[in-house]
Amino acid sequence: NNTITNDQCLDSNGVTGTEGRLSVGSRVTVNKSFSPVLVSRGLPSTVTLTITNNRRSTGGIPEPLNNVGITDNLPSNLQVANPPNLSNTCNGTITGATFGNTSVVLSGGSIPPSSSCTIKFNVIEIDRTTTPLPRTYVNTPSNFVNDASEPATLPTADLTVVSPLSGVKSFQSPAITANGISRATIEFRNTDLTPLTNLSFTDSWTQTNTNLTASPNFQTTCTGGTFTQNNSKSFSFASGQVPAQVSGVPGICTVSFDVTIDGDGANTFTNTIGATTVTTTQGFTNPNNISGTLTRVTNNLSVIKSFTPQTLNSVGDPSVLKVDITNPGLSGLVANNVNFVDTMDPDILVFPVPNPTTANCGSPTILLPGDPRPSGYAGAATLGPNEFGITGGTINAGGTCTITIRTTLNTAGNRTNTIPANS
Repeated sequence: NNTITNDQCLDSNGVTGTEGRLSVGSRVTVNKSFSPVLVSRGLPSTVTLTITNNRRSTGGIPEPLNNVGITDNLPSNLQVANPPNLSNTCNGTITGATFGNTSVVLSGGSIPPSSSCTIKFNVIEIDRTTTPLPRTYVNTPSNFVNDASEPATLPTADLTVVSPLSGVKSFQSPAITANGISRATIEFRNTDLTPLTNLSFTDSWTQTNTNLTASPNFQTTCTGGTFTQNNSKSFSFASGQVPAQVSGVPGICTVSFDVTIDGDGANTFTNTIGATTVTTTQGFTNPNNISGTLTRVTNNLSVIKSFTPQTLNSVGDPSVLKVDITNPGLSGLVANNVNFVDTMDPDILVFPVPNPTTANCGSPTILLPGDPRPSGYAGAATLGPNEFGITGGTINAGGTCTITIRTTLNTAGNRTNTIPANS
């Protein structure tokens, strides 16, 4: 089995003796493509015609290709877009590449030896109301000519137009701790030149540890839209309007609501609105799933305490207690509404002039003896002489909140101050 190789597109297979088979490759090739091949209604796609010249003389010398012509008659319901964004490296003259035309023609082109050239222009649908979608357009160029009468196989390319309606879902806080709250937002986009009306869908799920909050705070920018809460894991939206695209920018509107994950079950919640389940009066729907993922994480704060000085000269002297609360900030979590009460040893008291300070804690309320005890903390209605704390603090991811307060001992001896875990 002998193989003949050369640089003129010739090959031979299965040569035995004086018998053989010889194949001749095309000396000129034409390729055609759309980009993207899958496009939302109302948006353009770019046609690319590529002509490659592999001509050689009988002596093997590369030769140019001149007076090249080709015609691209677009299929029914496609036209040159506005703007056409025409580009041409094939020289010659391009006609028809203006908005609204349905045929683009190259004449008098020239391609140097061993080279390729391209023609590019944008196309878009003419009638953008026809349903159902997707709709596929099949396009083959024609009338390829040149002064050497070189033939070329003319390719077929497909363009598929899908619904102008699409959606994405996101969570404002993609990771939360158990019983935390995250705001979900569904963003709908319309690439059509007319608004999409009566946007309607139902969003529901079965995951047991994830629910709409007690007050989901339903909000929308989709004009006219209304919400109906079906249960703690489902709501319906109806009668919304997604605005039309303007100057190539899709029309956008949003639907938002609050969800929470409790401490049981799975750590990951994926909320999906299935493909083709969002409807509009125009008959357009979402071609793909609209999904977003929320994750539950454990983000334990760490606490370090110190007294300065640690040894008092006499009972009743002040010592500054410093409390550092650090947020590791897993997944970028900010610690919000930070509350704590430090119930010190009965012999460690808040100094009569406490001079409390906070740093990097947001804007908390400092609690001193006699202030109301925060909800959830056991004890008397007001803080005792050995207690202090904060409410409403905020600690950024990776940040440390520092609290200082003057304290004292009312009896001699060593005392230890401990803040219990989970307090």
